[in-house]
Amino acid sequence: MYPKRQSERIDIRQDAPLNIPDAGYPVFSSINVNQDGRIIDLRVEIAIMHTYIGDLRVDLIAPDGTDVVLHNYTGHSADNLVRNYSPADTPALNSLQNRFIRGTWKLRVVDRARFDVGRLNSWRIIAQVTV
Repeated sequence: MYPKRQSERIDIRQDAPLNIPDAGYPVFSSINVNQDGRIIDLRVEIAIMHTYIGDLRVDLIAPDGTDVVLHNYTGHSADNLVRNYSPADTPALNSLQNRFIRGTWKLRVVDRARFDVGRLNSWRIIAQVTV
């Protein structure tokens, strides 16, 4: 008989007031996860203030370099991207299941258009891992 694996919840928030350059280079914010475990479920919460969210692309970059697109220039002229991403509505997050959680996670935000500017206020990783 195999021992039952335990799971643990990891919840880390990064208050990252970063201006997003208009039609410029991406901004990056990092979260360092020091706990061990393999990902069972991963959710990402972001809070970006922007006057035209259709200008934005937002990617989550895992410690092993895997890149998951969270937001890809959708939403047209809607204001502000304040949202929780889960595997149910962002199936690409499933590609991170069974990977190790430990390491530096990055959020990359880029604005590819002119005239509307924004700010990354915060983001958060919420994960369930086996230990």
